[in-house]
Amino acid sequence: MARCDVCGTAVEVPHHCTECGEVHCRTHRLPERHDCPSLNEWRDPQGVLDDETLEGSTDPAGGSDAWSRRLLGFVDGNVTYLFLSLMAVTFFLQAIAFPLLGYPIGSDVWLAVFTVSPEHPEYLWTWITSIFAHGGLRHLVINGFVIFLFGRLVEKYSGSLRYAALFLGGGILASVAQTSAAMMQGGTTGSLGASGAAFAIMGALTALSPRLRVYVFYVLPLPVVVYTLIYGGYTVYLVESGGIGAGGVAHLAHLGGLLAGIGYGVYLRATRDRRPRSADPGRIAE
Repeated sequence: MARCDVCGTAVEVPHHCTECGEVHCRTHRLPERHDCPSLNEWRDPQGVLDDETLEGSTDPAGGSDAWSRRLLGFVDGNVTYLFLSLMAVTFFLQAIAFPLLGYPIGSDVWLAVFTVSPEHPEYLWTWITSIFAHGGLRHLVINGFVIFLFGRLVEKYSGSLRYAALFLGGGILASVAQTSAAMMQGGTTGSLGASGAAFAIMGALTALSPRLRVYVFYVLPLPVVVYTLIYGGYTVYLVESGGIGAGGVAHLAHLGGLLAGIGYGVYLRATRDRRPRSADPGRIAE
């Protein structure tokens, strides 16, 4: 059984610091609790707002550079939560704000804002807005759960910038796959949702750590690669037997996101050595 490098306590679920590599118990898992060397990068005796580079700034609050650094410092490591928040805000706009403004769900304006459509692929903004929009509360909750559970691991491994590129790129490529297939078949139905991005995250995690175990209902542990193979095979079957939108689900978008994520995960694994070493107790274990 592993022991905490700070207090020596035996721990069943150790927390591995990805910066210093030490093993810690729950009490000492945070960098400031075990005096992680990475903290030195953030310690500034003069304070961020007193940096001499900000002298002469016309911003009474301390300078735009200072605020931008503070904003980036807040976002770094929290992009998963940022995207989840954007999904919630977008759903509020879809379900409440737009209908109150006279644009009910399914109206031309509503569709032009929230869905990427084979009829109007030139609406470039929809390639982004459709990622954060969802077809209902259940759709939002399921995607949000997957992103919350696995997105934090991938962000921890890859860094926030690369993770953001994976999320948005996977979502866009998923929409391209679904929309292109619909156009070739003469379809007109638009698509929306973060499912493509969610499966891009799962694909990346599969490539990065295929033996990472996911506990089904906290009981049955299965490697994440098993989930990926099962879902990928099932999606191919549905596309072949029922069409690209069988059951009202954009299966080709899911498959496109999954493949994009696997490709990106292979790239990340080839360019970095570090991988996620720990996860939430009871949900994931490696």
